[in-house]
Amino acid sequence: MSQTARESTLKSADIVIIGGGVAGLCLAWFAAEEGARVTVLEKGRLTEGASGGNAGLIVPSHCEPLPTPFIVASGIRQLFKTDGAFSIKPRPDPALAKWLWRFYRFCNPDHYGRAVGIFKKLNAIGYPLHVKWAEKAGGAYQFKPDGLLHLYLTEAAFKEGRAEVERMKGFDIRYHAMDGDTLRGMDPAIGPEVVGAVGNAPDGCLNPPEFVRWLADGCRQMGARIVEGAEVYGFQMR
Repeated sequence: MSQTARESTLKSADIVIIGGGVAGLCLAWFAAEEGARVTVLEKGRLTEGASGGNAGLIVPSHCEPLPTPFIVASGIRQLFKTDGAFSIKPRPDPALAKWLWRFYRFCNPDHYGRAVGIFKKLNAIGYPLHVKWAEKAGGAYQFKPDGLLHLYLTEAAFKEGRAEVERMKGFDIRYHAMDGDTLRGMDPAIGPEVVGAVGNAPDGCLNPPEFVRWLADGCRQMGARIVEGAEVYGFQMR
């Protein structure tokens, strides 16, 4: 697209969205659905970023925040494990030290309870939208709300999983724990190294790049303009 054409596209838009990932495309979808003239600017290709290259898990049951009283009990050093779900590279950085201190301050029961309540409400809103979209898509991005099993290979990890099951009961979020023998009775492919699992329903999964493409096609059909290869270096509002 030429510079002149891009400027014309931006000037004719009611809303300009920077980033064509899932968040940007969902915003574009609902804005276009309400009749707004929308332009989405994506610096690369739509499916090249994290929205197109992730596990595609849809987990309304997952309501625990990252800062919890339990992460302090097990040691904040877990944050520095390079093979963990969340890791930090130690470095002499005042901003990092300040962030870690604030993280520590939020590792308390009051914040934990508030955060779980917020996530529960958001998931209660978001999950029905996924179901509605999946019906509209007709299998285009392979949405499967069949539940998920989280397998554990050590007794220590399984113990932590069962503890989360008990914590979530207090928020009326139902997981179920199963030992290894029960699992193998359900599926012989589960090996002897698995000591247990936690099952979450109605969690599920989808095909991330196909979901992004489907969202983009729907936005275009409602009149939104999506410009790829358009990196944004700054902006002014007036």
